[in-house]
Amino acid sequence: MLQAAMPTAVVAAIIATNAGCDARLASAAAVITTLLSLLTLPILAASLHAIGL
Repeated sequence: MLQAAMPTAVVAAIIATNAGCDARLASAAAVITTLLSLLTLPILAASLHAIGL
């Protein structure tokens, strides 16, 4: 369950570039999800620990 909460991989920007998609959007998603994970992952880990998972 914790794995599903991990941020977007940076490789998404490389794949987007190769596929002719918006690499800037993919890069922004990687940065934003990485920053948000600094807050959300500890909360999720504590919640899972609290319920015994």
